[in-house]
Amino acid sequence: MTTIGAAPAGQASQLQLTEGGPGVALLRRLRLSSPRWHLRRVAAIAAAVTWLPLLGLSALQGLAGPEEGSFLRDLATHARMLVALPVLVLVERAIGVSLGAAVEQFGAAELVRAEDRGRFTALIADSMRLRDSRVAEVLVLLAVGLATFGLLSAGAVHDAGAWLMPDPDGGRTLAGYWYGLVSLPIFHLIWLRWLYLIGVWAWFLGRVSRLDLRLDPAHPDAAGGLGFLGQCIVPFGMLLFAASAVFAAEGLRRVLFAGVDVGAHWPGAVMLLVVGLMIFVGPLLGFVPALIKLRHHGALEYGALASRYTHCFAAKWLGGPREDLLGNADIQALADLASTHERVEKMRVVPPGRREVVALVIPGLIPLLVLAAAVVPIGEILTSLMRIFV
Repeated sequence: MTTIGAAPAGQASQLQLTEGGPGVALLRRLRLSSPRWHLRRVAAIAAAVTWLPLLGLSALQGLAGPEEGSFLRDLATHARMLVALPVLVLVERAIGVSLGAAVEQFGAAELVRAEDRGRFTALIADSMRLRDSRVAEVLVLLAVGLATFGLLSAGAVHDAGAWLMPDPDGGRTLAGYWYGLVSLPIFHLIWLRWLYLIGVWAWFLGRVSRLDLRLDPAHPDAAGGLGFLGQCIVPFGMLLFAASAVFAAEGLRRVLFAGVDVGAHWPGAVMLLVVGLMIFVGPLLGFVPALIKLRHHGALEYGALASRYTHCFAAKWLGGPREDLLGNADIQALADLASTHERVEKMRVVPPGRREVVALVIPGLIPLLVLAAAVVPIGEILTSLMRIFV
């Protein structure tokens, strides 16, 4: 297994999107990344550095017990550091391999024309340079500082409990300082790094969508030959799971300890899933115009072919001897042509299909089911879900 920044940049033969990017040098200096480490070790160290000191410092000041405002009651912080952060690290391998395989598929499936292969290779190299841009790294680190300062200055910090800030007008606790100077910046750095890498992926796909790709409206994947792009986004569902886990943990804290109605969280949950779909599926929408054009022209061309064939079929068989018609290859060819024409008309104009979208969303729904189970028995929730499919 690889880890953050394990492979050298500049390899133009394949897109290694997750093998670098903003913050890699800083993470190495913080001992949170090394080319020799497995991702499991990096995830464990990240969780330990960001969570264990909070527990120890809170206990030192008597703020780690079960009482109101204690560290143990701040479920959102536990979800950030013990669930979301390790997931954001561990999923790197799966996403990197998936996106790299998708880029290689353009060549393996001969979708890039011979005259555009040099340009396609140059796009991969440009994406690698964009991934490791020093300007982008500075902007991401600046965004980390602004995000951390904004969150610590917001009223949500006061809701977190006395373990972080005992008095809204006073200073922070020891755990509060560690949270603001170490834990939260690391969490924001990993998140913003992912968002930037997804932006590089979107940039790459946007440029590729402008090439004159060799697409076929009758391709068996029902997406003109681009169905593999829908499959490659499925691992992004774990990023959605990480975001949903933090959202559900904060909602659960409010339901259990603040008496907030669980129904008040559903608009936010829906918005979370919608935004997640926009971020992960959005980069593929650049192919929509080409696929719409492909389906339109394909329907016309295959329709014209079907007309010519049926005319020839009628001229050969209608009105003539029919004793040899049974089992004749012309009948099978006509059926195959009809099936192909139907497949062209049903071709998707977006690469991901329903199965890929469902596989992407399901991880994000799991934490929300836990939040719902705080009020509604899990049996009723599962019964309601089964009614969707039965």
